[in-house]
Amino acid sequence: MPGIITAGDISLAVKKTQQFLEKSYKVTTSARQKLSLVDPGVKGPTWICKTTFPATPESNICEIVATAISQLGDGREHYLPAPLSDVPIEWVGYRAGPRAEDLEPLQISDMESRDKYDWMMREITNNTVTLYVAGGAF
Repeated sequence: MPGIITAGDISLAVKKTQQFLEKSYKVTTSARQKLSLVDPGVKGPTWICKTTFPATPESNICEIVATAISQLGDGREHYLPAPLSDVPIEWVGYRAGPRAEDLEPLQISDMESRDKYDWMMREITNNTVTLYVAGGAF
């Protein structure tokens, strides 16, 4: 009868899950990490404009963070300042036309980031554009 789950169905589901987990545990951590570093590319109605905020040696951001930690703490904090480094960023916005499963066309993926940004800003229909910033010591 449709919709009724039998003991055999549960047994089969448990067996399949066990088989899947046994296979997945044979993959090393470094192999899993390597898979997570693969860029799947841009899909769907999205502009992604990648660029970098360069580290500026004249910045006093390290001093500002150290001062904030000192002022907000109780004196027992141990703080090791991280060196300044470039920070990769992505501007993300709506791209008109493509369906969710469509990959970014080569003529777009080969564009310079500034050109992509200009196209994205021409296509937005409201003032929402997201800036993703990743990396560094948080």
